[in-house]
Amino acid sequence: MNIVVFAASDLEYSTVKASLTNWKTTDYYEQLLAGQGYSGENLVEVFCTKMGPKNATEQSIKALEKSKGKIVLITGLAGGLAFECKQGDLVIYNNCYFLGENHNQSSKVDCDQKLTNFLSNGLGLESVTTLKGDGLTLPKVVCQSQEKLSLAKKYNAVAVDMESYQILIAAKEKKLPATVLRVISDDAQGDLPNLNAAMNQNGDVNNLKMIWQFAQHPVLATKFLINLNKSLSTLKTYLPKVLGRNFAELC
Repeated sequence: MNIVVFAASDLEYSTVKASLTNWKTTDYYEQLLAGQGYSGENLVEVFCTKMGPKNATEQSIKALEKSKGKIVLITGLAGGLAFECKQGDLVIYNNCYFLGENHNQSSKVDCDQKLTNFLSNGLGLESVTTLKGDGLTLPKVVCQSQEKLSLAKKYNAVAVDMESYQILIAAKEKKLPATVLRVISDDAQGDLPNLNAAMNQNGDVNNLKMIWQFAQHPVLATKFLINLNKSLSTLKTYLPKVLGRNFAELC
């Protein structure tokens, strides 16, 4: 089976890459970081969209124009919203909502339920616990615990990210089954440094501004970086259990 995997950041992309064998970089587009490798018998094409809804929209459309994949998986890290979500937990989305800056208007796209259940059941056979629920996509990082808990209550959502909704829409337009599997990097009980102050509207990170934000909140920054590394390690551990499955069972 040919599987398409989308990851937003370079770190997430590299984590997917490290879980595959026989890796080779591809050059579909000059500014689209992409490559492919194998997980078991499955050929896995990996695309790095960069962060944010705008990048996710543009890059996923480009990627799916060139890809020969039959299944789409969006993976990487997410912020926990539900109180029961802890750092390192695996979450699988049932649906995903997109919220604008004011949070007053939302649009919903559903994940492919058959694919979602297939992945969840497969991880269950490996004795891996996953949380299933709705996800949110926002054009910013949700850094404050109070806002996370408020979003969870209002939308009954388990996790938040910055790209899933747009990629799910692109997959739906191509009539490809798609779902979201992410690892919680920060739970709803803790605050983060103001990561948005170091990012522009396109989702690009200014490293100097990020260092400044970390310097202003050293305790939060240290916890954030430790949890980031732990979560990426968790993702690398479980990806082979997901990508190496016999997806022909879905056909």
